[in-house]
Amino acid sequence: MDLFKFLDKMEEMHKESTVNISALLDSTTAQYDINLELRDKQRDALVHILEYSAHKHFKSDTIISLPTGYGKSLIFHLLTLCLHTLHDKKGITLVFTPLTIIQEDQLKKLKEKGIKACQISQQFVVKGDECASIVDIARGKYHLIICHPESLFTHPKGQDLLFVDECHTVELW
Repeated sequence: MDLFKFLDKMEEMHKESTVNISALLDSTTAQYDINLELRDKQRDALVHILEYSAHKHFKSDTIISLPTGYGKSLIFHLLTLCLHTLHDKKGITLVFTPLTIIQEDQLKKLKEKGIKACQISQQFVVKGDECASIVDIARGKYHLIICHPESLFTHPKGQDLLFVDECHTVELW
């Protein structure tokens, strides 16, 4: 296959995935909240991440910097639901936020929306259901994990998907 045919094929795949991703995002958003209308930057971020995630051979790091109150948390809420659908109910969204009060607030919101989430404390204790454990995470019981940055940076296994909330409070990267 020559280069031009290859590029045409890649463009065609991109158009197809964008349509499918948009439909997935629209249906997931309506399922999350029928009255919810995504802001432009929320949609752009989600479409970007989901397009790359749809093609497992592509990897992409994404930094989303939006003002306080813009709805960054909604991005990882919807991202978790979309990825869960896109990847046949497999995978975990990992959210780092250094403030425990924000972690607990997000955990409450996620549970209200039916998203299976847990929190890993600085002491590497899992808080989710009454008897949550690392084994539960490994078995795929949770789709989203909220933790302090230092909780997992020292853990031997890395994660592919990383969302840092309140990153301006992290003193050292």
